[in-house]
Amino acid sequence: MAHYELIVIGAGPGGYTAALRAAKLGLHTAVIEDRECGGTCLNRGCIPTKILVAAANAVCEIREASRIGVRVGGDVSMDWDMVGRRMRHKIDEAPLIQDYYEKFPNVDTYNGTASFVDNHTVAVDLADGTRRELAADTIVIATGARTKVPRVPGLEETGYVTSETFFADAFPAAPYQSLLILGGGPIGCEFAHVFRAAGTQVTLVQHNVRLLPKEEEEVSLFLQTQFRSRGIDLLLNKDTVLVRRE
Repeated sequence: MAHYELIVIGAGPGGYTAALRAAKLGLHTAVIEDRECGGTCLNRGCIPTKILVAAANAVCEIREASRIGVRVGGDVSMDWDMVGRRMRHKIDEAPLIQDYYEKFPNVDTYNGTASFVDNHTVAVDLADGTRRELAADTIVIATGARTKVPRVPGLEETGYVTSETFFADAFPAAPYQSLLILGGGPIGCEFAHVFRAAGTQVTLVQHNVRLLPKEEEEVSLFLQTQFRSRGIDLLLNKDTVLVRRE
């Protein structure tokens, strides 16, 4: 059994910070990741989302430029294929993070799923089908978060997309014709903005009385006005009780 001073489970931003600090201190460190390095931020969250948002921002700014006296001729549209290629190019940088880890002589990386044997031992089911047990004085759990899928009757049968699947196999070849978004928090609002700018008819259902309920009320009201002016159908203070495909 290999023994380390530190084991880090998860190679996203939290795990990266812990492992990098440990490496620079010279601690013998193991990093375990069952997916791509970079975690949610690089692969399924902040970075790919902001690439889409940047394109949507530019489209909306140009379309609405007449408000400040700028005339723009012709239709303004999003090149979905090009935007998707830019997004995937950035996601493809994930292997470089593991290469960076492996340049440290005191860091070992393991591609697999970790489970606890006891307080100081983990078993790693490796991607090649083998299993290793690792021990450490300290173990950091930095496994991040997962999308919370609401329990709505009919949702499983109808099918749905989450951020995990959208930025993987479910990324559409072209913008959807129509899209129903459950949830008016930051992620739901970002996707509503992106797809409406891309030409999708968007309906957003929010159980709260306003969008972005954790933000100041003035921010929520401004965003609500902007969304409705751009043709997004907002259903606020509504609960989703059933989903079915017409």
